[in-house]
Amino acid sequence: MSRLALVHGFLGSAANWGPVLHKLKQRPELVGWDFAAFDLLGHGSRRDAARPLDLESIARDLKEQIGDDPVVALGHSFGVRPLLKIAEMAPGIITHLLVEDSSPVLSAAGLAELREIFEVPTPFETREAARDALDSRFGVGSRLSRFLLSNIRDFEGRHDWRFDHRLRDLLEASAREPLWSAWENFEGEIHMILGDRSSFVTEERAAECKSRRASRFTEIYRLPNAGHWVHADDPDGFCKLTSQILISLENR
Repeated sequence: MSRLALVHGFLGSAANWGPVLHKLKQRPELVGWDFAAFDLLGHGSRRDAARPLDLESIARDLKEQIGDDPVVALGHSFGVRPLLKIAEMAPGIITHLLVEDSSPVLSAAGLAELREIFEVPTPFETREAARDALDSRFGVGSRLSRFLLSNIRDFEGRHDWRFDHRLRDLLEASAREPLWSAWENFEGEIHMILGDRSSFVTEERAAECKSRRASRFTEIYRLPNAGHWVHADDPDGFCKLTSQILISLENR
C-alpha cells in the first residue's frame, strides 16, 4: 500500500488536514493509498515540556510516528523542515516530497507574521476575550484570527495556546538556519505547490529552489486563487493537484 504522510505548519496541528484527508480518501483514483496526518513535537497532542524542542528533536519524534516504512510526505510551510531533516537522518524513509508554500529558507513575510503572533499577550480569562483580542490584531473573522482561535484551549480556567511557548525560540533558530544542503541532496522528486497570492515563496525563491536541484526532479505548481494556506483556500484544486502528483509517482 502506498502511504502519504501529512505534516502541518508552525503552530498548527494534524487536525488542520481534516478536510483534505476527507477529500483525498473520496477520490477513486487513490484507492490503495493510506493517508495519515501527524502532530509535530510541541504542537497539538505532542506537547511535552520535558523534551527538548529543537528541529532535530522534532524530526526524530516525527520519524518515530511515521515509522520505518517508506512514505511520500506532504509538508505545509514549517512542516517541510522536519521532513528534510528526516531525509538527512534516515535516507529512504521519505521517497518523494510535496512542499506546500514553503522553501528551505524561512521567508521574511512568514517570520514577521509568526513573530507578531507571539506578541499576543496570553493567557486570556475567557475564550471570548481571546477571540476579541485576535480579531482586533489580525482582522475580524480573518483566516489567521480563526486559525489562532482554534489553537486556544482552556487549561483549568486559563485560556492559552495549545502549542508550546518555547516554539518562539525555535522560530528564531530556524530563521538563522536555511536547509539548502538537505534540499539539494534529497534524492526523490520534489513537487512545490504554491499559492499565487502568497508572499511566502517569491518567484525568485521558487526559481532558486529549482536551480539548486538542477540534476534532480523538481516541479513547481501555482494555484491562482490561493494564499499561504493553499489547501484551505482552494481545497478542491489542491486535492486534485495532489492526486495527480501521487498518481504520477505511482506510474514512474
